Amino acid sequence: MNKISDSHKTSTVNEEHRLISWENRKIHLVLILGAAAFILIGNLSVMSLWGSEGRWALISRHMYGTGEVFQPLLGSVLYWDKPLLSYWLILPFAFINGGVTEAIVRLPSVISALLLLLLTFDMARLWFGIRTALLSTAVLATSYGFVFWGRNAQVEMLNAVVIFLSIWYFLKHKSDKSPGWLYLFGVIMGLGANLKGLPAYGVPIFSIALLLIVRRERPNALSLRHCFAAMALSLIVYLSLPLTAVLVTGTWSPLELVWQENVVRFFQPFDHKGPIWTYFVRIFDLAAPWSLLLPAALIHLLPKFRDSKSPTAELGILFAAIFVFFTLSGSRRSYYLLPILPFASILTGLLLMDFSERLLTRPFDLFVASFGFIVGIIFAAPLFALVFYPSGLPFVTTSLWIASLLSAFVSTALIGFSAKRRAGGMAASMMAAWLLYSYGMVPLSTEFPNLRTQVMEVKKLGKPCAFYPKAVERVLFYLDSPCLVFTKEESAYEWAVREGGVVIVDDETEMKKWRSVVESHSWKAMLPPLSQNSLEAPEGVSDYIDHEQSAAIELQK
Repeated sequence: MNKISDSHKTSTVNEEHRLISWENRKIHLVLILGAAAFILIGNLSVMSLWGSEGRWALISRHMYGTGEVFQPLLGSVLYWDKPLLSYWLILPFAFINGGVTEAIVRLPSVISALLLLLLTFDMARLWFGIRTALLSTAVLATSYGFVFWGRNAQVEMLNAVVIFLSIWYFLKHKSDKSPGWLYLFGVIMGLGANLKGLPAYGVPIFSIALLLIVRRERPNALSLRHCFAAMALSLIVYLSLPLTAVLVTGTWSPLELVWQENVVRFFQPFDHKGPIWTYFVRIFDLAAPWSLLLPAALIHLLPKFRDSKSPTAELGILFAAIFVFFTLSGSRRSYYLLPILPFASILTGLLLMDFSERLLTRPFDLFVASFGFIVGIIFAAPLFALVFYPSGLPFVTTSLWIASLLSAFVSTALIGFSAKRRAGGMAASMMAAWLLYSYGMVPLSTEFPNLRTQVMEVKKLGKPCAFYPKAVERVLFYLDSPCLVFTKEESAYEWAVREGGVVIVDDETEMKKWRSVVESHSWKAMLPPLSQNSLEAPEGVSDYIDHEQSAAIELQK
């Protein structure tokens, strides 16, 4: 990997004159990692399951309870859409804890996020020096997408870290004389593909190939013989798990889903069909609030991109390659772009370093200072709302007052550090804001109805439950009891009348004959409009019931 660029050697020299050694900087790195760990772990079980988290929670609980680690059972259905390794990483924590909880299924993402910080620091350090590396790491640790997906049970953060690990490992070892590193590079990608799929191959290979073409490089180890051998080993590592699953389960579904979810989805997407401009917009919420500085960073660093041999150009090429790869894919969702965050953070870190050293032109200098002012005002908004418009808030408590006062304090610090061009202080203020989120705002969320409490309301009814037209996995996790799934509303209606049961449906499902007993923002529990003890359906209901279509499957035994 390239050494520190000439434009940043001055920073290193200044550090030496100030008698600031690497040993002192280690303390700063520990503080950043420690703060990030507190942000990611804080109240990790307080928030109920969200989105697709229920799949990982249900499947890992089944594996933990039965020991059937090659059976990703979602109720009574084998769910092969995601590779097995993503569930297996949860199991050691489940055994230590004695069960599967929200925090347990989220821990692999927390650990992956911390590893991503370390890798980002090391890559930025080798490119631009320690100070820029520390600042870039702090920027990543305080980006919205990093915190959100680092506290999430889905596999996105694991996928991001394995992609970045592959690129980092290649850049670190591409100049090695021995070709042995190339085989380990293949193993890393093979294992990574068993977390989410073929993007663990596609993104690193595409990005590295583009980098080598632009820079006209060819590492000595990249001979055809070694490349084919390393790829063969990598494919063996990758396919070993789905092939073993085929032998254990007696079905070809694991391999069929490998093809469908990775190859077919890329070229002919069957869902998640975002428009071509999706990532031009979504990168701003993933990297928020620092993403406001990203266009300025790209424009400011544009002259340095022209020297293809410079570390800045290397950074820019990799950033562009990842963005182009996901944009070219037909299947687009915002979190697919998560692997670009480390590169975006280093770009932002470079801009902030130049801001702190007064190396920016006046327009860019004012822009960065304005960024601190604008974000500071946003942080002060909760206090303004409490003072001037308390009636507009859903509730007002002592805890909310304390959180708002602390947020206003962070706002003042951020504006002050921006005015003095202290980029490290700006990052520290963002850290404080995220700590306030984890330990102040997340507990306040329990004041509102949430999935856990709403499912408890359903359970208190003391009635059997079923789903229509498909199970809501996160609801099923909290029900923790056998449920039926009906494919026709008429069948669900007849069952509910006969058994006095509750039918749980997606919030968008139209069911005019029913009455709602519990409502969430994404699902609702429904009962037939009959008295509680009535077991007789209204006249005519049985006339349109198709018993062949009313077959139900029992879930989560």
